[in-house]
Amino acid sequence: MRRFLALLALLPSLAWAQSTKPQFVPPNGLPLDTPLGTARNADGSGVVTFATMQAGIAGAVTQSQLAGALTAYLTSAAAAATYAATTYVDAAVQTETSRAKEAEQANASAIASLVSDSVTQSDLTSSLSAYLTTTRSDARYATPSAVASAVQGEANRAKGAEQANASAIAGIKSDYITSSMLDSTLGGYVTGAALNSALSTYLTQAQATSTYLTQSQASSTYLPLAGGSLSGALNTQQITISRGDIVLTGGGSVLLFSGGRTGAYFSTNSFGDLVINTAVGGGGGIRMIPTTFASLPSSPPAGTEHYCSDCYIGSGAKGVNVLYNGTAWTGVSGAAISH
Repeated sequence: MRRFLALLALLPSLAWAQSTKPQFVPPNGLPLDTPLGTARNADGSGVVTFATMQAGIAGAVTQSQLAGALTAYLTSAAAAATYAATTYVDAAVQTETSRAKEAEQANASAIASLVSDSVTQSDLTSSLSAYLTTTRSDARYATPSAVASAVQGEANRAKGAEQANASAIAGIKSDYITSSMLDSTLGGYVTGAALNSALSTYLTQAQATSTYLTQSQASSTYLPLAGGSLSGALNTQQITISRGDIVLTGGGSVLLFSGGRTGAYFSTNSFGDLVINTAVGGGGGIRMIPTTFASLPSSPPAGTEHYCSDCYIGSGAKGVNVLYNGTAWTGVSGAAISH
């Protein structure tokens, strides 16, 4: 566009040009080889002379040639009438861009609304899973005509059965006695209800066997309430005596078993002392559960004995038997203890 405008600006100065090349005539009769400017060739001649100017003029275009060359170009007015200006194009593009964005937003809202109101294929499949297709319905259920035919068949079969039953009932009536005759015959017998009432206070043999013990079973299983004697092993998990004493007569002992062998047993001597026998059958000592000094009772009866795990006497090791003397805990020998 700029080249086009520059050419238009040169048109007035080129108005004199003719279709034939003009001849340049140097002013004041100067020769054509007169140097113009200070630039020189190697032989001392001027680089630019009137002669080189004449050659340049000879190579210039004429007005008609310039007009012919410019026929493919548009003037500013023609270009403005044919093409849109950049600012107009930018404004039009901006307008269309804004309109497209608004349309996209409107479409997005419409699409979101349609999505919220529509069901997906998986949701539709899940919803229709409880329904039957025509093929599945035909395979599972009978058609009305098939139902009617089946009902008619059953009606006919029922009528035949009713007729057969009526004939059988008529035969039974002719061969059997009436209810009144049966009641008269059974008047001298006891009814089932009367028999059940009479037997309600009795047990059947099976009920008695499952509820009560025989005398031999009771003797071998339970201790006598008073008197009597029991021999053999008495196996039990626990014996609780809420009142009374366990009295052993005839010099008996209380044996304690552990692991299938006698661990220890208690008995009395002729002076009435309690004798604890240990090391019977190997092992069988007396062991008290260890406790710390802080866990010892504060004022138990005098003579109470414990094994104190953190007590010691003098510089001895921890862990001694302690005895309550009625005032304080001491060693078995009466020595003071520390903890």
